[in-house]
Amino acid sequence: MNESQPVNYLVVGMHTVIPLQLRDHVQGADNNPLLIFPEGTCVNNHYTVMFKKGAIELGCTVCPIAIKYNKIFVDAFWNNRQAMIGNLE
Repeated sequence: MNESQPVNYLVVGMHTVIPLQLRDHVQGADNNPLLIFPEGTCVNNHYTVMFKKGAIELGCTVCPIAIKYNKIFVDAFWNNRQAMIGNLE
């Protein structure tokens, strides 16, 4: 896994396959480090939300970091509601 691979949970059965793939990856000695957003989503840099259990159930060493984006360059916060309204207009 040298590139980021977005996860599409809409595919039937992926909720059981993804945890197994994550576990296999973190247990592999030659694999690259794995970056997980434990909230399962982006937030707006003002607060955090409850973590999903999958990140914790891996049982591996965790190195917490915070990423704060500068909106001058990119706005990493994706507002689904705003995107949907924009598409409907």
